Amino acid sequence: MGLIGALLFEQMLYDVFQGFEPTPSFVGIRKGLAGSDTQTGQIARRAIFLLLCFHFFSHVTNDKRATKQMPTDIRYLDLTLSTPARNLACDEALLNDREANGGPGVLRFWESSIFFIVIGYANKVVEETNLDACEKGVVPILRRCSGGGSVVQGPGCLNYSLILPVDATNGAGTITGTNRFVMERNRAACEALVGKPVAVDGHTDLTLAGRKFSGNSQRRRRDWFLFHGTFLYNFDVPLLERWLRPPPRQPEYRRQRSHADFVIQLPVGADEIKRAMRKVWQAEAVFDNALMPRIDLETDRLTRERYDREEWNRRW
Repeated sequence: MGLIGALLFEQMLYDVFQGFEPTPSFVGIRKGLAGSDTQTGQIARRAIFLLLCFHFFSHVTNDKRATKQMPTDIRYLDLTLSTPARNLACDEALLNDREANGGPGVLRFWESSIFFIVIGYANKVVEETNLDACEKGVVPILRRCSGGGSVVQGPGCLNYSLILPVDATNGAGTITGTNRFVMERNRAACEALVGKPVAVDGHTDLTLAGRKFSGNSQRRRRDWFLFHGTFLYNFDVPLLERWLRPPPRQPEYRRQRSHADFVIQLPVGADEIKRAMRKVWQAEAVFDNALMPRIDLETDRLTRERYDREEWNRRW
């Protein structure tokens, strides 16, 4: 029973910490243990994993502290950049900028004109993707800064990125509280848009009749968080089967369904989704263009140091 309890606790902690980027020491030990498949190695790996999680929990749990001036509004930014790497980097650049400088919250939208795959921060490329098919199709594989599963990006897959202060959400001091705060508003926006019941399933999926049309994840900093996700509305769904493996970890409601049987698309266009999201988040004012030069500089840096580098994208 003790071992079963440890395994359940391990799974819970894995899910809880998906919103954080691990510390360097955490990453180093994880990589060192990744190849151990013997029974002894598995027991050792789980024991060390639990110890590291307790250490990591103390690292990310903060006492009450003074924060920068909290925003009274959220600014709308419709910005798709030239490459997949730059689009992913821009999300993190916006988070870094707000963490460093404060200011209004941000609601960004973007949609790639080319197909590529983005995997969650802690996931392994070989477990998540059909590598042979991706290489044959010259499909880029990139890693994002947040947790969650793998996504095929491209035309018909609208991305949103929400950057807010932790104190804005009355419960965003925890990952679970932030999930609840954001997902309920997104759910309400989509339900009003399509006129049918929309549910939050799994941790952060939006579904119609038990089928997923939106996946979401978060990345947390000290005072601000990034919550981003996708909306399928006119996507080439067979590409999911071609380029993605069945996910190693699946929510119970998926019931081992294939990608094609599991997902569904919103019966609306991108502009309608944007309007619904702007309304629910009250993002009436537009992003200040005067701030774009410093966002561009941080996007360039992150693209160069992370998202354009194999060391980052293929690190696991």
